[in-house]
Amino acid sequence: MRTAAIVSLLATLLLIVAVDLRQASFLIALQELIPLRDRGSHFVLMAGLSICCNLGFAGARIGPWRLGILGVSAALVVGAAMEEYSQKWLGHRNFDLVDLRYSVQGVLIGALVAWPILLLRDDDEVPPDMGDAH
Repeated sequence: MRTAAIVSLLATLLLIVAVDLRQASFLIALQELIPLRDRGSHFVLMAGLSICCNLGFAGARIGPWRLGILGVSAALVVGAAMEEYSQKWLGHRNFDLVDLRYSVQGVLIGALVAWPILLLRDDDEVPPDMGDAH
């Protein structure tokens, strides 16, 4: 599950960079299919990323701490805020609190979807320490 979380995280980062560099015009056509278009895509992208990352990383140990669903979700919210704020310096993009709100809502809904799955997971399925190679 951790591999899927890492792949989804990297794919999301690549997608964001492509959009920021105007290299993802095909996404404009896809946004037409999503309710609320741009804002809906913020929600869908972050909800999916939240589900994958929470299932992949929640329960893992980082040093003496165990990473929980709140920690994973908080990291995603901070990342979404940083990404949205960085648009302030792009001439063709702009910082928008409403977009950020939809991203945060996506993270929270994704965490709520992952939560019961995490509760049902056996202890054997808990991800190993972040330092482990397994």
